Amino acid sequence: MKVFRSILCLELKVLFRSSIFKYSAVFFFIIGSYSIFVGKTVINEQINTIEKAKALSNEKFEKLKSTINQDTLPNVVGNRLPRLVYNKPTSLAALSIGQSDLLPFFIDLKYFALTRQILIAQPTNPEKLLVGNIDLSFVFIQLLPLFMIALGYNLLASEKETGTLSVLLSFPITKMQLITYRVFFRILISLLLAFFLIASAAAVIKIPINYSICNWTFIVFCYILFWGLVLFVANLLIESSSSVAITLLAVWLFLVVLVPTGVNIYISAKYPSSSKSDLTQTIRHEYEQIWQRYDDPQYRFQIAEQFGQKYPAYRSDTSYNWSDKYMLAQFDNYDQILDPFFVKYKRDISNRDRIVSSVSFLNPVMFVQNSLNKIAKTDIQSYLIYQEEIKSYHSELKKFFYLKIFSNQIFKRSDFDSIPVFVPTAY
Repeated sequence: MKVFRSILCLELKVLFRSSIFKYSAVFFFIIGSYSIFVGKTVINEQINTIEKAKALSNEKFEKLKSTINQDTLPNVVGNRLPRLVYNKPTSLAALSIGQSDLLPFFIDLKYFALTRQILIAQPTNPEKLLVGNIDLSFVFIQLLPLFMIALGYNLLASEKETGTLSVLLSFPITKMQLITYRVFFRILISLLLAFFLIASAAAVIKIPINYSICNWTFIVFCYILFWGLVLFVANLLIESSSSVAITLLAVWLFLVVLVPTGVNIYISAKYPSSSKSDLTQTIRHEYEQIWQRYDDPQYRFQIAEQFGQKYPAYRSDTSYNWSDKYMLAQFDNYDQILDPFFVKYKRDISNRDRIVSSVSFLNPVMFVQNSLNKIAKTDIQSYLIYQEEIKSYHSELKKFFYLKIFSNQIFKRSDFDSIPVFVPTAY
């Protein structure tokens, strides 16, 4: 224990005299603080956008409600009253932005043409996304290993090269113990730096201290221990400090850059994304069909018949409000036509995520990134859950208005309070 304390005190003095340590620590604090600021800014923008959209939606709701002084047709209300569905980010999303800045997080949803509304929903400004966003998970996953390499590439080789190793080994200590103590000290410094940044982020972003933040922190600590093990093995097996540095950088390059890039290239080749322009053209073509064949009686009868067979509860005669009923039947048919595109869209996303998850078990870097995103609810699976929530809510909204329209009911002022309300998943 006395030898251990002596080595730690010596290492502390050496590190504080080292310009590499000083500059690396300052850079790490600056980039870490900046990542916290960026993460908070991105998530606050999303939250503020959702709050503004909610306020606007409520304003439209109250305004329409105030203008309906007497009973009216249900489709009049439904067509003029889109309902807001949103995917509110968690507080941890500021630490691990993941896919949340790439995917749409709110939609003004109407009770018809669900597939079209989902497929044309737009994410953040594409030009802004080209730059990308830096978050705290990026700092820990990609930059922290470089910090540890800078401090730990010459734990034993430098003593050999300067001729001081024999002096150190004259004390009751072995090479294995010397490397272990020094690696432990660098792991400890990295853990303290990581904990300080996480604690600062929790205070600035007001993240509640719960299981999620503890789990997130635990994964980061395990990641630091992994790189500590890499330092230990490299210093134990390689004689030259320059060779140790090159080896460690090669490991970092392979795990952090080459493997993820290779996986993305493979995924893009195996599951190529549909052209956005092709999808837009398909949506536009099918939508135009609704209007081009609107005056064709035979076509209208065919669509209505198909709709009635699919939904017996919505069967009705053509003597009352037929024009709106036909349009709703056509929109349902439109959803059926576009549904394969939506299914393919979700299947491609799921397949991509499945491959990444499978490979991540072989790559600690990808595994940690996926785990942090999953805890923060910014991963692909969380987004697909949100998509299912949209679909479920749309079914409620559709049923509410369709029953009234196809059973020739009148929309009363008291019915406003009965319109289904979207309730997002509570995190």
